[in-house]
Amino acid sequence: MSLRDAQKFLGMEGEVTGIEIRTATPDAAIGVAKEIARRLGQDYDVRSWDELNRSLYAALKLEKLAMFIALSFIALVASFSIIANLIMM
Repeated sequence: MSLRDAQKFLGMEGEVTGIEIRTATPDAAIGVAKEIARRLGQDYDVRSWDELNRSLYAALKLEKLAMFIALSFIALVASFSIIANLIMM
């Protein structure tokens, strides 16, 4: 969608509420965001991709921990079953 059409659709003729900047590498985004924030000052809100997706990363970290615990219990039960079978033989 073009900028002019989006402004007309939202009723914000002649206004821009955000700008997205892409960097060559994802790791460079944090440094670029800090530099842009320093140049623009306190009047503007500058956020990098990791700040925008912080809740997603927290959910992935929690899911990783939950999967580790579940797989550990599965391995523990399987090892007890093997040991029990070997003792009974």
